[in-house]
Amino acid sequence: MVELIQRAIPRDIVGDDGNKLQKMDALVHIFYEVTGVSGALATGLGLTPHLGNNYEVIVTLICFTTAAIICLLINSSELSKNDLDNDIMPANESNYFKSAFQGFFLFGQSIFIGAKIIFTLRKFIWLWTCYTLALYAHRYIENGTAPQIARRYFGQSEWSQIIVRGSDLGELLGALFIFCVRTYIKTPLPWSQLYALMLLIV
Repeated sequence: MVELIQRAIPRDIVGDDGNKLQKMDALVHIFYEVTGVSGALATGLGLTPHLGNNYEVIVTLICFTTAAIICLLINSSELSKNDLDNDIMPANESNYFKSAFQGFFLFGQSIFIGAKIIFTLRKFIWLWTCYTLALYAHRYIENGTAPQIARRYFGQSEWSQIIVRGSDLGELLGALFIFCVRTYIKTPLPWSQLYALMLLIV
């Protein structure tokens, strides 16, 4: 879902314009990191010490329910603007299970097409090493290493969220930097190479 918000939805909004897409992606990333950093600080410093590790999940459920209600209201307001003919479901409308199966099929098809493009064209072969492996190392440091460091050196495993959001703060500064210099450096290659190099050093 996070990757869908950061990658697919901005393209649907701005189209195929490279400059607008890069600007929109950086802006979405900025808001995402601000939300993540503030939420982790509130969780690590406020919710977990007062509610405990088990009851703090209730806050997540409340926030997700609120977000779902907001999305439902947005969808309902858009439907109310349509004609009455468009509100009526067609007879050949597919059911939920068929739509879910079609979604899984399209997801697998996109993986196959992406792998075919990357591994058959030499100009894209760097993506799986510079982006995929770097992203995996990033997630491993956040989800695997940070809890061990917090438990061993700080004595409280919930402080791992603060460590992880320190990493997200670095991503926020990087997104701000890209947002400011996007007109001068148009290719994403230097950022991906620097990203992989810094993860290799860490």
